[in-house]
Order: sequence, then structure tokens, then C-alpha cells
Amino acid sequence: MSAREELLDALRAAMAEVSPGHTLPAAFETPQARPSTATCAVTAAMPLAKRAEAQSAREVAAELIAALRAKTAVERWVESIAVAGPGFINLHLARGARSAIVAEVLADGRRVRQPATRAATPVHGRVRLGQPDRAAARRPRAPGGARRRDLQPARDAGLAACMREFYYNDAGVQIATLGGSRSKARASTGLKPGDPGWPEAAYNGDYIADIAAD
Repeated sequence: MSAREELLDALRAAMAEVSPGHTLPAAFETPQARPSTATCAVTAAMPLAKRAEAQSAREVAAELIAALRAKTAVERWVESIAVAGPGFINLHLARGARSAIVAEVLADGRRVRQPATRAATPVHGRVRLGQPDRAAARRPRAPGGARRRDLQPARDAGLAACMREFYYNDAGVQIATLGGSRSKARASTGLKPGDPGWPEAAYNGDYIADIAAD
């Protein structure tokens, strides 16, 4: 997308100004700190500081920020930029940057979704999107199915293999707790979920009593 590419060009230029001759690629990463209001992060200050030797990573980060703020793309697309931790640079994109991406997709969605070229061989690797088939967790099936449809053009072009798998995920701590809660409700006389004396480890929803009654 244009906003991302413009910002990458700005970062590339800023890094060249701060550390001429370096070979580090310009890249944005997902912020590691949680919770974080930053949209993306730059970790280049740390390796650039090792190259500079005389400067700390935070000092290099401050120089990068100063260089970035002078770039038109940063002025246009970034709402705030600051040093964090040992030398991370956190960027919070302006609302216009996010809405611009949506506008591009709506304007030419087919071009955005379709691979530009056909690969000679499929890309290897696996991403598993959880779609448990149990009453306690059916909602993840919707985004999982949507992502599979999004990957269909890549599959048609030979870029990736894509398949769906459904699991009967009827075991584990949550299912055991649900069963134990139901058994406690059935065995109790006058004691219901949420009452004093109800086990802390058991579920407390009214649905437990309904399940027990059924």
C-alpha cells in the first residue's frame, strides 16, 4: 500500500542519514510491549548503535526520529513517534493512513487480492487458524473461513496450498470444568451457580443450571 511504501522509503532514507553505508534493511515490526498504542515499531537503532559503537541505542533512536520527522511521508501519515525501552521507535499512524488503505482496497479490490505473478513452485509452510467445533467456541470458525477465502486466489495461482480442517475439540481443562460444574449443579440441593459455597473452580453462569436441568 502507498502509505506503507512511503514510510518505508522515509525510514530507509533516515537510516542512511544516521548511519551512512550500513546494510540493514528498513522494516517495520509489531510492537512487543503489551498493551501498546503504537501501530508499528522500528528496531533498527539497536544494530545501528553497535555499528556506531560510541552511541547508545536510545541516542541512535533519537537521531532516527529527528530524521524521520523531516520526511514528508512521516508528516503525512504518522500521528506520533517516540523512543521506547532500550531503543525501540514506536509509531502511531494517523487515521488517514489507515483509511487510505481501506480506500485503496475498495477502489481496486481485485488487484489487491490477486497475486501479481504465478510462482514456479508453491510456497512451503503452514499456518493453522483455529476453528474448534464445540459449543463453547464456535465464533473462531467465521474468521477462519474468511481467511481461507482470502487465500483462495493464491491457491489458484499455485502460490500456496489451502485446506480446512475441523476438530472435535471436546477435551481439556475448559470442557472438564464445564462437566464438573454441571455435575455439581445436579448433585446440589438448593445450591446454584454463584451462591456462597459454590466451588471457585466451577463456572458460575445461569446456563450451568439449565444444562444440569436438561
